[in-house]
Amino acid sequence: MNRRLPLPLNSPSDFPINGWRLSHAIAMTISSRNLYNTEYWLDAIASNLGLSSLIDRHSPNIRINSKRIESLRDFSRTSRIGETSQGTVYLYLEKNGYPYIVDFHIFCKNRGITIPPKSSTPDFVAQNQIASNQLCLVESKGKETTSSGSFKTKLKKALSQCDSGEQIINNNGYYNVTKKFGFCAEWSDENNDDDSMLHWVDPENEVNRIKDNDSVLKLHYAAWFYMIGDFRNSKNLMNGKSIEISTLSEIFIDDNKYFIPDGFPNLEDFSIKDDIFSSGFFEIFSLIRFINRNPINFLPAISETVVRYLEKSETQISPKMNFESFSSEDFEFFADGTAIIKKPNE
Repeated sequence: MNRRLPLPLNSPSDFPINGWRLSHAIAMTISSRNLYNTEYWLDAIASNLGLSSLIDRHSPNIRINSKRIESLRDFSRTSRIGETSQGTVYLYLEKNGYPYIVDFHIFCKNRGITIPPKSSTPDFVAQNQIASNQLCLVESKGKETTSSGSFKTKLKKALSQCDSGEQIINNNGYYNVTKKFGFCAEWSDENNDDDSMLHWVDPENEVNRIKDNDSVLKLHYAAWFYMIGDFRNSKNLMNGKSIEISTLSEIFIDDNKYFIPDGFPNLEDFSIKDDIFSSGFFEIFSLIRFINRNPINFLPAISETVVRYLEKSETQISPKMNFESFSSEDFEFFADGTAIIKKPNE
């Protein structure tokens, strides 16, 4: 059965979306995709810089800015719609019981699962709060309301990619795919009477052979550390090692202890191989460091509960962590125990 949900902007709902949350989600999906390439770290920053001009803020329903989207060439236009759709799907998943989300190809590479050449694959692998070998596969599609083709066709293609991904996972013999999501985010601009909508189908499989397994969880947090520029801890988690809290500082939010990054990415962690572009890279990065060293209006944070779990090396016992996902005036909280502090304590 096809389901659909309007995409509200900055309004209380069961599916809250605002600029903070969408930026975070897009950055996480890009970081997850680039986990093995620290030199691509700026991709997430560049994408979110473009997001500010893509979204029209004058409607209670999310709309894309017609002037901005029309200024992009075909490939760039499709890419922006795709990234924004993936971020929206990420937010839906984390709000609806799947807080641990990682790129499908990265998961397979990390777990030694072979993807046959020219295979059709989904975007993500997700786990629910009870991290186990029971997996959810997710494919995200996006289109403009006025573009050719129907969302139903895209949903059918999305499920086909999930089915192909399930066969790849099943060949491993350890993991079990219990749910598949095919999504299509349909975007209207401010001149269109139709609301932007999220469409999806979500067939379920039988649950069996449940075993604790935190592999998706670990890769998910590896993406979070990658996103904040802590590449050492990101690599530690990818390699089955524990994190080092020497790169983090403590902070309290409503009497709950969180950790925030202590410092900024080390330039030596970037593998820039082309001297022609390296100087431009350092100029951009110097600008980012300058901005970070001056008063800023947000900080990424992660719950002490998560940090203490990730300090344990080589454990695959499900932590059964349960965090609420919601927005407040000063904070954005996510179901994985991470947060955005909008107004840092002085």
